[in-house]
Amino acid sequence: MSKRDLVIKSLIEINADINTLIQELSKYPWDSEPLITLSLRHVKNALYQYLQGNISALELENWANAVEMRDDIEYEYGNEKTISKVLSELSNPVISQPIDKDHIEEIINSLR
Repeated sequence: MSKRDLVIKSLIEINADINTLIQELSKYPWDSEPLITLSLRHVKNALYQYLQGNISALELENWANAVEMRDDIEYEYGNEKTISKVLSELSNPVISQPIDKDHIEEIINSLR
């Protein structure tokens, strides 16, 4: 796995500080062949990380912005629309709905 792959993998799995990973990822272009698959499991993990207090609402928003629309991150086959919808909501809380416990629990319940 290349350094870029490892950074992307760490970001989608939230294995390190989100802002540090975003800064590291900014060294690479957005356009690329898909290198990593973002699954619904990854999205749920990010939501649970927020609910458990491991990341803030701003970090969750930044995470969604970082993974949304990158060509080097593909969405899990069969869940593309769901993942896209959730990322869109999370990355645009001013337009959709603020990130808070109730909203995140609603999203999680809709994914069951």
